[in-house]
Amino acid sequence: MCEKQVPEDVLPQSVAEEDWEYAPRDLDSPAADRLLISADAENWEYVLRVLDSLFEGGCAARRDLRKFIGGWLEGYFHAPPPGDVRKRIIPLLAQQGWHVREGRLVIGERVRVEPGAVSPLERDAQLAALHPDVQQVTERFIDDHLDVAIFEAVKAITNRVKQMADLDLDGSSLMDRAMGPSNPIIMFADMTSPTGRDIQQGLHFMFKGAVQGIRNPNAHEQFQPLDEVESFETLAFASMLMRHLDRATIKQKS
Repeated sequence: MCEKQVPEDVLPQSVAEEDWEYAPRDLDSPAADRLLISADAENWEYVLRVLDSLFEGGCAARRDLRKFIGGWLEGYFHAPPPGDVRKRIIPLLAQQGWHVREGRLVIGERVRVEPGAVSPLERDAQLAALHPDVQQVTERFIDDHLDVAIFEAVKAITNRVKQMADLDLDGSSLMDRAMGPSNPIIMFADMTSPTGRDIQQGLHFMFKGAVQGIRNPNAHEQFQPLDEVESFETLAFASMLMRHLDRATIKQKS
């Protein structure tokens, strides 16, 4: 039954029901923003009391609460949760059958998240954030063969470096010749300054480490099992290297 209402002494006029009827992505929702603005160290008890009263206030009040939580998680308000907080909350909600859709919490199937696994919502978000070239070479393997996806991502980096530097080399030799700080073909920074040379050397080490520490073991040994969290972290590293290649400049041949 939905007769129960939020006690008037707990829910002030500033967060009355009409204030909650906001459209998705409306950053000027009075009630939501007032709650968020009030949420400093001295007012947390008040904010939690209001939210708890909404939860206990019947169907209409709980719908308002779901709109507020969903909008907060989706970043519709002026003070969204930090990324690391959102990453912890979303899988916990999914395990209870709650999912965020268009700024609202909606009920759905419960998602079982194994230790070391990535929830479906977070998985989709992480895939969407990868560099397009990494997405393209890994999409066939991402569901069932993450180890192969990682190998293909680093192989794609190697092939791109070959193409950019116009070199018929491979592995460490390729990275040394293409971006070694002494005479690089692919330049990541201003080589006339000490800081630029440090950046060049650091990224050279990263690319060389990717082929030696990630690609080569998988090329010559049996694939080692990785959990999903570690696998997506490795793909994110490959994506970062691709983005550095996007911004690099090529030394013109004399």
